[in-house]
Amino acid sequence: PQYRLWIAEECESFFRRACDARPADALWILKPSGGQHGAGMSVHKGCASLRAAYPECPAPETSPRRFVMEYLEPALLDGHK
Repeated sequence: PQYRLWIAEECESFFRRACDARPADALWILKPSGGQHGAGMSVHKGCASLRAAYPECPAPETSPRRFVMEYLEPALLDGHK
C-alpha cells in the first residue's frame, strides 16, 4: 500500500504502524503526488531516513504532497524484468 503523507491520519498510521512492522533497513520510496517518470522520487533506507526527510505529520501546506510506499524487489525472469 501507499500512504498519503499530507493526510494526518495516514501519515501517523504509516510512521506508527507500517514502519514498526518492517525491518530497520527496509527500503522506502518517497514520491511526489502527480509526479511522472520518476521525477522527484527518492529511496530511503529505514524509517529514520524518511522521518528526517519528512519530519512532521501532516506536512505544512507549503511543502509538496508526497506518497510513501515500501520498495518491492521486482520479479525477475532470467535476470530481466
